[in-house]
Amino acid sequence: MKKKILSIILAIVSVVSCFALTACSNNTNTVRIVVPDGAPALSVTTVIKDGIKMPQDTKLQIDIVKADTITSEVTGKKCDIAILPSNAAFKIYNDSVKNGDKAPYVMLATATYGNLFVVGKTTLTSISDLTGKIVYSIGQGAVPHKILEKVAGLNSIELNIITDKKDAIQGKINVIFVSDGLEVNTNLKEDATAFGLLGEPAVTGSKKQGNVVSLDVQAEYQKATNSTEKGYPQAVVVARKSFIESNGEIIKTFLQKMVANMDYVNNKDNQKTITDVLKGNKYGNPSATTFPPQSISGCNIIVKSTKTAKQDVVTFLKTLTGAPKIADGFFYEIEY
Repeated sequence: MKKKILSIILAIVSVVSCFALTACSNNTNTVRIVVPDGAPALSVTTVIKDGIKMPQDTKLQIDIVKADTITSEVTGKKCDIAILPSNAAFKIYNDSVKNGDKAPYVMLATATYGNLFVVGKTTLTSISDLTGKIVYSIGQGAVPHKILEKVAGLNSIELNIITDKKDAIQGKINVIFVSDGLEVNTNLKEDATAFGLLGEPAVTGSKKQGNVVSLDVQAEYQKATNSTEKGYPQAVVVARKSFIESNGEIIKTFLQKMVANMDYVNNKDNQKTITDVLKGNKYGNPSATTFPPQSISGCNIIVKSTKTAKQDVVTFLKTLTGAPKIADGFFYEIEY
């Protein structure tokens, strides 16, 4: 009888010990990185492919999310590191500071430098060649709209926003905004004299239906603003300031991986399998955008430190927001 009781006690102790060990082994911290679907996801291809080295008892989570949800991921403080449009990142920073947040999300690096192109049946030499023409465009009120407006304005050309091509006039660029790249291409099929403003990879899709790249918007922006880099810092890397200060090595490792990733995504052999990486793998998303290999170079993946890119970002944010000054607190410099 005593042996039976002892066996029961040992069994109970064993079960309790097992649960205790399980609880201990699951007591891990999670570092969550979120990136929007589309070109910004290309900037972390090798991070998605291989992960990054994490401290003991720290788990890495990477999520490719819908582009229209990335802002709420940051405002809701659901992530430690994020990539998002630079104008959205700056707005979130300003709102956080106004609300007394002592550890807002701050900028660490750039991720992309623009992927917009004008497409049509003919090539153009400059933005002024669009005067009097109809342009079907994505992104009303967003970066495509603001960039086109800025580049045109610096060339003393105004946009004429219309909903019907019958309202087009000479002397201005006539813009009809549509919902997406598919609608741009549909309209170009019906009107061979019109042009479209698209981002990659939709540009590559447009070329398959007989269109050509008429203008490189990044090059036009460079000419108009006299910037040193072709393009503009459209997406940036941000992280919570408190997270940076307590997890410097993770941040450095992540940024180093992003820098090395530039060579990876611009390698033609690698480009053939990049979509597979983004859709599959441990950190991929089956719903991620499909990138034809020939579209990837046009996505302009350029990772620069805050120190190097600060002036580019300041110029770009002033262009988009009209703000007379961009707060220095938004920029966080870290050596990596």
